[in-house]
Amino acid sequence: MLEIDLIRYVKVVGKPALYGCTDVAPIANENSRLLKYLVGQQKTAHAYQGIICSPLRRCQLLATKFSQLCQLPLEISAGLQEMNFGCFDGMPFDDIPFDGQGHNISNQDKCFKQPKAKAHCSQLEAFFQAPAEVILPQAEASADFHCRVIKAWQNLLTQQVAIANEQRENFYAKPQGPLAKKRPH
Repeated sequence: MLEIDLIRYVKVVGKPALYGCTDVAPIANENSRLLKYLVGQQKTAHAYQGIICSPLRRCQLLATKFSQLCQLPLEISAGLQEMNFGCFDGMPFDDIPFDGQGHNISNQDKCFKQPKAKAHCSQLEAFFQAPAEVILPQAEASADFHCRVIKAWQNLLTQQVAIANEQRENFYAKPQGPLAKKRPH
């Protein structure tokens, strides 16, 4: 049986915000606590055979350290990266203007190299009310995000099933135990 555990990163350093593609660090002591738990699981139950994670630092820091400590293969998957919230990505909620004037965003160019856009809390509220229908300025559409992650997930499953099948074939191809007979060639 194939089992995949999804492990979410811990709280991040920074004010409350939509942290999608913004590459923000995790809170170190919380990351250490989660790492200790995962290493303990691996030592007692050999729960994991590999690690696949998003390319963002908040995911990679834990995944890399866990991979090193437990000698597990690590794969970085761009398809599993968090959603890009465009102009609102990484902007603290307290900094989003409530008036109709909007706020020019310049620090969000790291996600999309497009001209500055205006951000306003009414846009964010509309997105929260209907995330499938509302696309935030310069953001990834929910449907595109869904398709990207589903494609990455399907590739992951195909890859893992192939590995499991190969392991099963190798298991049955080898003689089992001291009483096993050699197969004729």
